[in-house]
Amino acid sequence: MSLVSGGKASASVVVANRMRIALIDREALEQLARQSPEIGNAFDGALNRGLAAKVLRMNRAALAGAADVSGYREIPDLAS
Repeated sequence: MSLVSGGKASASVVVANRMRIALIDREALEQLARQSPEIGNAFDGALNRGLAAKVLRMNRAALAGAADVSGYREIPDLAS
């Protein structure tokens, strides 16, 4: 999220197995997106799909916790 928001990264990770990681520099990504708009659009699309899936998951979890509240409505699946 810090890549999008411009804020400081706030997550840490501990892995159980060997893995490859990538460090994405904001300025380099912006330059790449200017030079190759199709790459910028693909990256934006991937971030947007991930964000939409997270919001949908959070909404479903919130509704599941409020299932006994009057006026409960199912949220349509916007991710499909």
